Amino acid sequence: MFSYVVVVNAGEDRVISWQVSVRPEPVMTRLVGAWTSGHVPASKTSAVLLAGQGPTPESVMEMEVFQFEECWKVVLAEQHRLETLNTLSLTKSGAPRAPIEWSMIPDVLTFDTAFQTLPGVTDDPDIAYTLGIARWVQSLADAWAELETIRTSRDHLRGETDHPRTFPGAPGLAEAVCSSESVC
Repeated sequence: MFSYVVVVNAGEDRVISWQVSVRPEPVMTRLVGAWTSGHVPASKTSAVLLAGQGPTPESVMEMEVFQFEECWKVVLAEQHRLETLNTLSLTKSGAPRAPIEWSMIPDVLTFDTAFQTLPGVTDDPDIAYTLGIARWVQSLADAWAELETIRTSRDHLRGETDHPRTFPGAPGLAEAVCSSESVC
């Protein structure tokens, strides 16, 4: 189980980190921390996504690689599973259930996507790129929190757990370090 995903981006002259809370409950904001450092590692990469418990820059050293594509697939599959259960289930009176209106799950993250600079946020392309990836993680975590809210609020969808399940990040399954020239 983990509570945070940290996007780490090594630019030409610094490392930029953006931390995203992925707790399963709905929150006001998931973008909870950002840091820059003048220390640049010898092997620069475009972005690394890490998952762990800590809310501090020092805790990054204890984190595992976040398997974002696997997580994205799990979120999509769970939405489909819940939609199917809802469609096949009848109410106590035997009527079909009302369809659920789901929020949009973001498309799979690709690191070759040039994230747009957000007006009023930053003109720095490295920070904008890092923030764009962090916002993608935020959107996926929000979609998961919504799935869990809907699942736990309806008897026919709840299953064996009546509390929100943790974000399905599956850290440590495979390497997810991507250069700006590759698509993960």
